[in-house]
Amino acid sequence: MLKEHWVFVYNRNNGGEKMAEQDFKRLLDDLRAGKIDHFEIGPEHFQEFQPVYHAYPYRTQIVGKAHIGGKIIYRLVKR
Repeated sequence: MLKEHWVFVYNRNNGGEKMAEQDFKRLLDDLRAGKIDHFEIGPEHFQEFQPVYHAYPYRTQIVGKAHIGGKIIYRLVKR
């Protein structure tokens, strides 16, 4: 089974729609379960994502790396 390579959480054409908390949690769960390799959060969703990320019980297994333009790519830590 092939894993999805990219999951773009933000959409420049979404008119500023807010992401739902369960959408963020599902991304974290999918990453941890190996269904996706990584996902990206854009600056327009960062403030919404942070409380969900900090409340996630397995957040120490997931790291984010900031990139130019304010996007952050989150990956599972290989142990």
